[in-house]
Amino acid sequence: TCEETGVFLDGVVSKNPRDDSTAGTHLDVTFYGRSGSPFAEQVADFTPQEIPARFRGVGGRARYRVRVDHPLTAIGRIEVRAHESAHP
Repeated sequence: TCEETGVFLDGVVSKNPRDDSTAGTHLDVTFYGRSGSPFAEQVADFTPQEIPARFRGVGGRARYRVRVDHPLTAIGRIEVRAHESAHP
C-alpha cells in the first residue's frame, strides 16, 4: 500500500481454531534482492492477539502491517513467516 507516510506491506494471518491466543506468535518479514539473496529482515506486529471467547474454535484472522523502508526497485521478493518462538 502506498500512502503519504510511506509504503506498507499489509496482510492477514489466520489462526489455528484450537488456539485462544496468538500472543506468542511472531511474524518475520524477509526482503530478498533481485539476485535472490536476503538483505533485510523485520518483525511484524499483528492484532488482535487475544482471541475473544465468542471467536474461539473459529478460524479467526488478524491483520499485520509493516513499513517498507527499502527502495521498491531493490526488492525481488518478500517472504512472511509466522512462528511461535521468541526473538533474540
